[in-house]
Formats: sequence, structure tokens, C-alpha cells
Amino acid sequence: MELKNIFPTFNAMWVRWSAYEIADILNGRYILPTADATAIPYSSTESLQELLTDALNLGKAVYQKSDDVEHVCLTFVQKHGLLGLHKGTGSRVFPMKGGNISPARKEHSSQEYGEELGHFTAEFQKLYLHFLSTRGELPTKLPKHLQADLATVTAQPIPSGLSYRLTATCPPQMVWQPDDLIDVLYIAYGLAVTDTVTPLKVCKNCGTVYFNPHQKSEFCSVKCRNYFNVKVFREKGNK
Repeated sequence: MELKNIFPTFNAMWVRWSAYEIADILNGRYILPTADATAIPYSSTESLQELLTDALNLGKAVYQKSDDVEHVCLTFVQKHGLLGLHKGTGSRVFPMKGGNISPARKEHSSQEYGEELGHFTAEFQKLYLHFLSTRGELPTKLPKHLQADLATVTAQPIPSGLSYRLTATCPPQMVWQPDDLIDVLYIAYGLAVTDTVTPLKVCKNCGTVYFNPHQKSEFCSVKCRNYFNVKVFREKGNK
């Protein structure tokens, strides 16, 4: 099922900035717009498939402790913006530090708004852990901190902010009004991962998560398919 089938009219506006950086602020490490960045308002529902796969691949990088995690984070926010974590509860609450206002407490459309890097990456890792669990690919033994993340995902519903309004038109329509980008991400992920056609797949060659509703799809690109076939052919020739 797709969001457009639930909400025929949806246009979840969000803001991303032209440039981001990771900086140490108030004894924390934050990802936030640069001082000379310009705001770019856009509809976060325009590229849901790309949002989903980018989020899961970022979660994979965090889970595998890749050396380029910070670069992947900056690439993600450059395309989609920050998540809007400060409006949530629980793990998304950011304390005041030293009497100053944390960047995470700023209005999410503000250039001063930022998200603590550890909290930011944790959201993607939890989503990726959930994705692995749906594929039956979780390791039998996980480190304690990952066990806690997995327990949060599997024992409790994935949080989402599904707010909407009804138009006074004839016929009336339901218009989705998500509060932040993470709500868009969670709802889109939930619809995709429960879809019977299983549109979220893992490339047989490079391991990248990609979106393709075709049942026989096994590769994220023609390049990966060709590379895999050549590799298999060479391995057979060496036997």
C-alpha cells in the first residue's frame, strides 16, 4: 500500500539547507546547517523511496561502524534535511546544557537548529535493526547496546505522528499533516515493510538496500548485476 492510496492529497513540506557541518557545541557533537547555508523548502513526500533507502543504508553504515558514517550523515541531510527529533519524546528529549539552549531545542526550520549526532544516528540504526529482523537476518548474539535498541523497536510500536485534517469539500478528503521528517520516514517505512510485494530489497552483489517492487529483482543496478555475473563466471572457471 502507498501513502497516496490513504491520502490522495499529501504535501508534507519540510526544509533542508544548502550545506551542513558537524560541530562540537555545548559538550555535544551536532549536525546542523552551516552559517552561510540557505534554506530550501520542499515536499518530503516527493521522493519517499529514496528517503527510505537512504535511511536504511545510513542505518547499515552505523550498524557496521563504517569509517565514513559522518560523511553518509552529511549526504543524507544534504538531500533530505534533519529529522525533527526535538518534538518527540523519550530518546528524542534533549536537555539544556550550562544554561544555554541546545541546538536541538531551536525551531526545526531555523538555521540554528541541529541534532546531536549520536541521537541522529541511533534513529537510523534502530530502523535498520528492525529491517534486519523482518528478513530474519539478525545475528543470534548482539552487543548489549544493540539488544537495547532492538528491544525498543520490537517490544514497542515504532513511533509515528499521524495527524490529518478533513477538508470541507465534496467529497471530503483526508489531508496528512506530519509534524516532522521522521514521521514521514516511519510511516513510509511501515507501509513498505508490510507490503506483500516486498519492495525493499538488498542487492545480491553490493548489499545496498534498494526499492524495487518486482519479485525477481536481485540487484540495485545493471552494473551490479553484470559485476556479479562476471564474478560467478570467473569462479566457475577457476574450479
